[in-house]
This record gives sequence, structure tokens and C-alpha cells, in this order.
Amino acid sequence: MTNTHDRLARQCTRCGRTIAPRGGKAPRFCAVCGERLQNSTVDVVHDAAPLGPRPAGASVAALVLGIWSFIPMCGPLFGITAIVMGVKALSDLQGKPFPKPGNGMAITGIVLGVFGTILSLLVCGGVR
Repeated sequence: MTNTHDRLARQCTRCGRTIAPRGGKAPRFCAVCGERLQNSTVDVVHDAAPLGPRPAGASVAALVLGIWSFIPMCGPLFGITAIVMGVKALSDLQGKPFPKPGNGMAITGIVLGVFGTILSLLVCGGVR
């Protein structure tokens, strides 16, 4: 189903971009390359752009828990869980082809978990 906005869109013959209307009027020139646009309309497809591979849930969890590990009283609990989740995520990503989505998040979660746990133990343990 198309609406008036979609029927006013034009496609540039030089760069191939679809130019959307502005102010309810069909565009006359390409906003990208400046080419004069033809009066023919194009079908506008409203599909979402591909986002690429998504990171593993364990990677995201490791990163979030690693950040939370800097909360003083809960730091060791969150930090150790971040380390465990990060190691799990890295082992899950071991067989994946490159680029491995979530690899950096898992490593960052492990590092933050280690530092957060150590810092929390030092602060809450009352090291003198």
C-alpha cells in the first residue's frame, strides 16, 4: 500500500538513490549528486535495512555485569558472574567465522568483572 508521500519519490539516474519528497512536493534535483530527476516515480520499499549479525546474549550480559561490578556492595557477585558469562560467550564464539559479533563485549566484560571484583573487595574489605 502506498501513500501520497511514496508516490512523490523519485530515483536519480546518475547515482541510483531514491530521493524522498520535501514539503509534500516531488523532488526536482538529486540531493546527493545534483542531477535533474526524471518525472517517473519509483516504488518505495519499506523494508528495514539489514543490521548484520547480532552479538551473543552472553556477551551483552558479561558487559553489563562487568559494568555493574563497580557497585561496591554487589561488586563481587556481579564481577564473578561477568567473568563466567564472558568466558561462556568466548567459548560459544570460538567456532564462528570472523568477524565474531560480541567478541569485544565478552572480553571487556571479563576485564571489567576482574577489576570491579578486586576494587569492591578492596573497598568493602577495608584494606589498610
